[in-house]
Amino acid sequence: MIMNAIHVGAWGVVGPYIAKNDDRLGISGWGWVVSAEGLGVLLMTLILMRYPLRRPLRFGMIGMSIFAIPLTVLGVHPAVVLLAIAAFLAGTGHEIFGTAWSVAMMENIPGDKLSRVSSYDMLGSFVVMPIGTLVYGWLITRADPATVLVTSGILYAVIALSALAVPSVWRMGRAEGAIAPRS
Repeated sequence: MIMNAIHVGAWGVVGPYIAKNDDRLGISGWGWVVSAEGLGVLLMTLILMRYPLRRPLRFGMIGMSIFAIPLTVLGVHPAVVLLAIAAFLAGTGHEIFGTAWSVAMMENIPGDKLSRVSSYDMLGSFVVMPIGTLVYGWLITRADPATVLVTSGILYAVIALSALAVPSVWRMGRAEGAIAPRS
């Protein structure tokens, strides 16, 4: 939940604010950055179609932690090329997590309970997004946007990587017979 609030607030509110007010980035530069993130998602989707994740939640949470990089770059040095590279990497990480989460849910939740569990998961994931938007809109009127972004990047990485301390997250593998040998 907190990671979603940070993502929507820091990236979706502070990002465009920086783009509008920093000549190194600009509105068109921000468009390139967001496009690079989407390209990362697309490329990782194609890769994961060929190479399945053997430890979905482990790699998913590591993938999510990558988003701390573009948040920090946006706060410290929002140059288009550097930020686009960081956003591309974050897009690959987000896709790793998205695929990993879906696989973990489908393989570990009984079919007759999957829709209910997915509904609660979505509620918990999306309910904080408007709150993140409001909080970050308020934060950039009260604090230095660079400080807000760097602090958010650190917090994001700590939350994502602290999930790896949970033994079931670290050790979870794939269901028996779920991964077919590559030909």
